[in-house]
Amino acid sequence: MRKLRLWLLAGIVVLAPVWLTLLTVTWLFSSLDEAVSGPLIRYFNMPLPGVGVLLALVVTMLVGWLTTHFLGQKLVDLGERLMMRIPIVRPIYSALKQVAEAVLSPKDRAFSRVALIEYPRAEVYSLGFVAGEMVDLGLVRLWIANGPSPSAGPVVIVPLSQVVMLPMTVEDGLKLVISAGVLSPKAVDMDAVAGAIAALRQRREIPVGGGSAD
Repeated sequence: MRKLRLWLLAGIVVLAPVWLTLLTVTWLFSSLDEAVSGPLIRYFNMPLPGVGVLLALVVTMLVGWLTTHFLGQKLVDLGERLMMRIPIVRPIYSALKQVAEAVLSPKDRAFSRVALIEYPRAEVYSLGFVAGEMVDLGLVRLWIANGPSPSAGPVVIVPLSQVVMLPMTVEDGLKLVISAGVLSPKAVDMDAVAGAIAALRQRREIPVGGGSAD
């Protein structure tokens, strides 16, 4: 019975994410299809499977095209300001927007890496997402995400010597922050975080300029 229970739990762990993903994708496509193609079905009085999804993709591409132009960008900014004024919608919209921008944006706009920084005080460590590096000046721009509403997080500019880069994907880092720490990082990520903390502690103990005074 113990082995059966173990096998059952192991199967649930493997299949549950797959099933939930398929369920979510199916629900999304069916909802889009029903919402968009509903008026067309009533007009033509015949089923039109897939037309709703196709029209939704066309509309999405049209919105993307508009946002690359001045007038379209102004309309998008106006819509975002309206969304940010709704109390309940604001944190949800902000979090989802940050995730979408980080994961889906082009490489020159997305966060490039995940770093660990001692913030907001000594012996307290936070994940930072690298927004840009000023190598000539030895500085790095970090966005410190404050989950579960990361849009409130500050942007800081710190010396590279006070930052340790993590072998963690931006997507995994955002999942950890957005879930307020509920989603546990991978074992290899946790080992990397532990090593980064040790490195930051060691750097803090070394005097500026290196070495000890005679």
